[in-house]
Amino acid sequence: MVPEAPSKCSKRRILVWAAMLLALSTTACVPAQKKVAPVLSAIDVPQGVQTKPVAFTRLVLKVPRNEEIGRVGVGMFCLPSAKVRARRGRYSVDSDMFTDVFRDELEAANYKVVGDPDALFADPSLDQAEYFIAGLITEIEANACFPLAGFGDYEKGTASSYLKVEWQLYETLGRRVIFKTETEGSHAQEDSIDDAMTVSLEESFAAALQNLLANKEFHGLVAGVGGDKEREGVTRFSELDIKAVRIGEEKAFDAVNIRPGVVTVRTPTGHGSGFFISSDGYLLTNQHVVGSAKTVRVILHSGRHVPAEVLRTDAERDIALLKVGEKGFRSLSLSFVEPPVGTDVLVYGTPLSENLEGTLTKGILSAYRQKEDGRFIQSDVTIQPGNSGGPMMDGKGNVIAITVQARIRGRDGLPTGHNFFIPVREAFEKLRIKVPARPDA
Repeated sequence: MVPEAPSKCSKRRILVWAAMLLALSTTACVPAQKKVAPVLSAIDVPQGVQTKPVAFTRLVLKVPRNEEIGRVGVGMFCLPSAKVRARRGRYSVDSDMFTDVFRDELEAANYKVVGDPDALFADPSLDQAEYFIAGLITEIEANACFPLAGFGDYEKGTASSYLKVEWQLYETLGRRVIFKTETEGSHAQEDSIDDAMTVSLEESFAAALQNLLANKEFHGLVAGVGGDKEREGVTRFSELDIKAVRIGEEKAFDAVNIRPGVVTVRTPTGHGSGFFISSDGYLLTNQHVVGSAKTVRVILHSGRHVPAEVLRTDAERDIALLKVGEKGFRSLSLSFVEPPVGTDVLVYGTPLSENLEGTLTKGILSAYRQKEDGRFIQSDVTIQPGNSGGPMMDGKGNVIAITVQARIRGRDGLPTGHNFFIPVREAFEKLRIKVPARPDA
C-alpha cells in the first residue's frame, strides 16, 4: 500500500509490504520504535537426536479493529505521511514467507520439520507430524520510511517492526492443545533496501521463534525421541512369528463377543479402522490409513485411547502392521480358507465419523478378482470412508479379508455395491507374518 505524498490528500494506498499488511489500511515519519524485544539463545537439539516431527500450520493476526500499529514517513527526514491501522480485528496470514522462516529457524536448531510448502492439495507428509504449531499475533508494530518518496520511489526504504506471538502446540494424536506460551521479536532495518518492511517482519518473526526455541518446556515436549525408528523396508522384513494368533475358532457369529477386537485408528489427518490379530497387541489396518506416520492413536471399544507403533507397511498391497505396547486384548479369529462365492460376509468398522465406531454391515461375497497389485475379494457389503482397514468376516465370525476400497458412482459419490477387500492370507504373506500351519488355515 503506497502512502500519498505530503502534498496530496492521503488517498493513494501504501505499497503492499507483506501478506500480513493486506489486512491494514492507511490514514496520514517513522517514530522511534516503541518496543524492542531481547533475543534469547535457542536450545539446540544435539546432532544425531531425532525430535518429534512438527509442522507449522497457521499464523493469525488479532489486534483491535482500527488500532494504530505503525507510522509511515517520507523524505530524508522521515516526515509524517500516514498512520497504519488495523482494518480487521482478526486476520489469517496466508504467506509462504513465514512458513519458510519457521522451517529455517527450527531446522537450524536441529528440529525435524515436516510439511511440503509446495503441495497445492493434500500433503501426505503431514501424516508424520506429531505436533502442529500455530501462532496468534496479539501485538504488532510496523514502521516504515521511504526517503525517496518525493521522486516516486516507494520501493526502497527502511523499516522497524515488533511482534508479540502466542504460540500453541497441538498434539495431533490426542487432538488437543498441550502447550501455550508468548514470545516477542523485533527488528530494525536501518539500511535502505527494497521491501524493507517484508524483511523486517520476517526478522521479527524469526526472533520470536528463537525465543520460543529457548523455552525449556517447549524443548522438553518436542525434542524428546519421537518414535522415529526406521521402519523395515519391504525387502528387509524377516519372518515374524506371532504366537497368539487364533485360527478358525469362531463357530457361530457373536457380534458382542467380536466387537472388542475391532478398533478405530486415528491419524493426524483422519481415521480408519483396524483389528487385533493377537492378544499381544498386534493389529492390521491399511497402509493408506497410517500414511507415513510412525505412531498412531488406537481407540478401543471401551473408548480408551492407546498409542500404537507402525511396525511394517506395504504400500503396494496397502496393508500395515501395528503394535500396541499393552497385552490382553480381545483378538479376532482368522481364516485363511477362501469361502465360495455367494457366502454371507460381515464387515465391522468406523465409517465416516468416529462417532459411528463399531458399525456392522452385511452382504455377500460377489467374486474373486485378480489385479496387478494382487488378489481381491469383491462384495456388495456397504462400506464408507473410515471402514478402511477393518475386518471382513465369514458367517461364523472368522476374519477372511481386510477392507480396502469402495467403488462410488461418478460425481454424486453414491455407492455402487462393488467393494474390494484384501484376503488376510495375502496380508500375512506381504508383511512376512508366519501363517500358522493348521488344517483350517
